[in-house]
Amino acid sequence: MDNCSIMKEITRSNEAIQVCYKRISELESKLASNTLPNLNKEAIKQELTEVRKLLVTNEKHLSRLRGQNRKSFILVIFFCFILYVMYSYLVYGNMLYANNN
Repeated sequence: MDNCSIMKEITRSNEAIQVCYKRISELESKLASNTLPNLNKEAIKQELTEVRKLLVTNEKHLSRLRGQNRKSFILVIFFCFILYVMYSYLVYGNMLYANNN
């Protein structure tokens, strides 16, 4: 998975989490009202449980994606460092060799 697709997945997961939080808030507000019949309250409680499970799943997925993103970033930094070392060796190594001759 390349870094751009990881960032897209992170964005999608964040959006899904926000939707879950909004839905949980709505369902809790409905449960707090005393005008609903017991049958509706049971259905809302069931939906609330399902949305909470989905929220936990999305948060775990987001955590894994952030870990992958962190690993990709570290890998890029490592390659940049290697390129810098090689460049320095080529430029300054040639200068030292030229000065000795």
